[in-house]
Amino acid sequence: MFDVNQIADAVSGAKTPDAAWKTFSDQLAAEGLGRTALHSALPLEAENPFASERTGRTFGAIWEPAYDRRVRRYRGDVRTAAAPDLLHLRPTLKFLGVSRSPLFIDHREVVASRGERVFKPLCRIMIGEMGQYQGLALPLRDPASGMAAILSAWGDEDRSEFSAYVKAHLDLLHLAGHYFLGMLDAKWPARSDEGSGSNDLSERERQVLSLYARGFRTAGVADHLRISERSTNEYVTRARRKLRARTRAEAVARATILDLL
Repeated sequence: MFDVNQIADAVSGAKTPDAAWKTFSDQLAAEGLGRTALHSALPLEAENPFASERTGRTFGAIWEPAYDRRVRRYRGDVRTAAAPDLLHLRPTLKFLGVSRSPLFIDHREVVASRGERVFKPLCRIMIGEMGQYQGLALPLRDPASGMAAILSAWGDEDRSEFSAYVKAHLDLLHLAGHYFLGMLDAKWPARSDEGSGSNDLSERERQVLSLYARGFRTAGVADHLRISERSTNEYVTRARRKLRARTRAEAVARATILDLL
C-alpha cells in the first residue's frame, strides 16, 4: 500500500496536475480501485455543482466520459432530477454537505438484504442501469466552506474483493486522498491566497508533522516526543496556520511537497 512519500513522488515528479493525477490514480488502480475520480471543489449551493463556473479542478470521470458530459450539460437542480441515472447525485451531494467521514455502499449487499430499505431501489438502478456494484465517497474538505472536495471510487464487477479491500483500508484511503489533494494545491495553487503563509516551521512543528506522516496518532506523537497531547495539538495548529492548511493531513501534505520534513 502506498504511503505519504509515494504520493509526494507522484506530485513532485509530475509536470502538470493531470500528470500527477495519472500517477496517483495508477497507484489506486494497482490496489484494485480502477475507477476513480477527484473533484477538488464543488460549490454545494449551486443547482448543479458539477456544471458550475466555480467548480474546481476535476480528474477522472464520475462514472464514464459520456456520463460526465451528460451530468455537466444538465441544466437545473440535479437534486430534483427524475432521470434514474441521476438519482444517486442527490444523496451524494447531501452527504457532502454534512459529513467529513468516508461513505461506502455495497449495492449488492443492500439489494440482497431483507426488507425494502430506503436505498434499495437506488442500488438496483446503480447495478442494473449503470453496472456499478459498489460506491466509495471520501470527503476531503470541510463542507462548512460551501465548497466540497471528494475522492470517489467504484466497483464495476459483481465480486466481493473490492468491498473487502475498501473496508480493510478505508482510513488509509481517506488519508491518501487528503495527502494528494494537499500536495496538489501546494504545487499548483488553485486560489490566490495559496502559499501566501509562512513556511518557516519550527523544529518541533517539523517533528510533530513528520511523525504524523509516518502514521503515528496524537497519543503516539506525544509519547514519542515526551510532550503532552495538548502541546502536540498546539504544534499542529501552528503548523496549519503557517502552511494555510485546513486540516492536519493537509499540513503534512504541504510540508512534504515543500520539502520541509
